[in-house]
Amino acid sequence: HVDPESMCRFLFNALNAQPDLLMKCTPESIGDCLVRAASRGLEISDGMLGDCYLVPFKDQATLIVSYKGLKKLVRNTGQGLVVMDHVREGDSFTDNGPLQPVGHVKSKDADRHTKPVVAAYATMQFRNGLCVTKVMTIGELLAHRNQYVQARNYKDASKPWNEGNVAFPRMCEKTCVRQLASTGDLP
Repeated sequence: HVDPESMCRFLFNALNAQPDLLMKCTPESIGDCLVRAASRGLEISDGMLGDCYLVPFKDQATLIVSYKGLKKLVRNTGQGLVVMDHVREGDSFTDNGPLQPVGHVKSKDADRHTKPVVAAYATMQFRNGLCVTKVMTIGELLAHRNQYVQARNYKDASKPWNEGNVAFPRMCEKTCVRQLASTGDLP
């Protein structure tokens, strides 16, 4: 799905972004990540905007598919779209269950973006009208973060899982998409 020149460019960009870390990984693990990304039509990113990332764990490169990559994979099936969002304090929100879309109306408050996130959700809307939804409360999202985030330094405001970081709502949305994918409900 991706031409060899593009994959080489993605690899060089990723290596330039993380030279100390990725140079410690085995060439086999990096090659495996490249093949898996290319076979899925995913672009490896050197920053925060890509379909997937090469992340070193000890001497092994690991392919991590981003929420954008998951959405792209679903979109490429032609079976529907994934919609995700976060709910802030003051929004009108109704969780209608796992087989219905949520009811979400964002608050019109000018300072809405400063209000705390209280939940997040992801909905797979199939072309035939069916849908599956995953809603997580802030308590569930923080418990997930506390259990699974490898770097426990999320108290640092510069880290995306820190509740004060501008990326925190997207981390919550990403978690819902990943949870929905792990149920087997996404094509």
